[in-house]
Amino acid sequence: MVTSIHLQFSYLPAHDWVFYMRKKRPVPESTRDRRFVDNVREFFRGEKRILKFFGSKKSRKQKLQEYVSSWDPRRRVVEHCTGGRGTITTTEYALRLRTSDCLISATRNLCFHISEIFHHEIQAFAFDYKMFGIEENQLILELFCQQPVQQFQLSGDTSNDSSKNDILTEILTQQKAINRLNLRFNPSVDYRFDLNQFENRSDSLNILHSHWITFQQLQEIKSQMVFLSRSNFLQADFKVLIQKWRDGWSPNWEALMIEFNEDINIDKCVEGQFIQLQTKDWKNKKAVYRNSPIQLNRFVGSHKPSWGRLTRTGYHILRSDGTIASIGIEKKRIGWFHIQSNDNNSRIKMTVHFRAYENN
Repeated sequence: MVTSIHLQFSYLPAHDWVFYMRKKRPVPESTRDRRFVDNVREFFRGEKRILKFFGSKKSRKQKLQEYVSSWDPRRRVVEHCTGGRGTITTTEYALRLRTSDCLISATRNLCFHISEIFHHEIQAFAFDYKMFGIEENQLILELFCQQPVQQFQLSGDTSNDSSKNDILTEILTQQKAINRLNLRFNPSVDYRFDLNQFENRSDSLNILHSHWITFQQLQEIKSQMVFLSRSNFLQADFKVLIQKWRDGWSPNWEALMIEFNEDINIDKCVEGQFIQLQTKDWKNKKAVYRNSPIQLNRFVGSHKPSWGRLTRTGYHILRSDGTIASIGIEKKRIGWFHIQSNDNNSRIKMTVHFRAYENN
């Protein structure tokens, strides 16, 4: 079992310090050294000062190497996905640490100590709940999930184990993500969760396996941006959602992505007379207003994020109250529903998601 602490620096070029925590081989109680975290707290003050905790000059380096085999970090260049904004490149410096303490508690103590040193709050927390037992998961909730964080990510494949449903619900209820909530877990087919139990309304909600999300929940999600991959929704659901908006309904979200469970014919999702926009006007809000009272403005356009070029076919729909919604399809099954703002910006906003570039 390995846990890690990431310390990211915002200056350019971007750097990421990573501390990988692993269990140290058990030692007899009578010969056990000072607690691990008490030792590594001196790390940022230099190696010489940490050596004083390990006894005689002859044995201290050997003891230190039981916890830190090398002070020379491993360096590598990694790419991080940023959702609809593409990827960023970071230089990662990794140091491997070992502890004889409880791995979860030791990670928490070192994490909070680093936070104190740099006078910076913990921004993100991620873990795989399948890797831990019930008591360990509850300890993680107690130690790491009592304070709000900007980003929270939960992973774990328990699609064949419904006994994990209760602890999964407990984790989702207690997490306190403010900005991004990234749910990468794959629960059993009978799993259900009331999204109103979220303590905070996150700005972005990304669900990698959304087969457990119901159509009713889809209409009630309160996050500003919602990304639902591998859903069970069909073209009929998309058509109902579009018509409901045309009839006056306004959702809590501003942008919705759904990976449908069948190929979508976007032209069969709307009814009425339409105008085909020129390619140069596919993101032009003024062109949509200019075509009033025609409500449907069909477009075919492409954008090119860092992952590659992507073509979207859809409609800008002008409602009677002057609000515009942009619906579209990419790669046959990736559907989009954008509620455009009523500001003076003449450009229609579009979002992309890396799911359109994946093959499974």
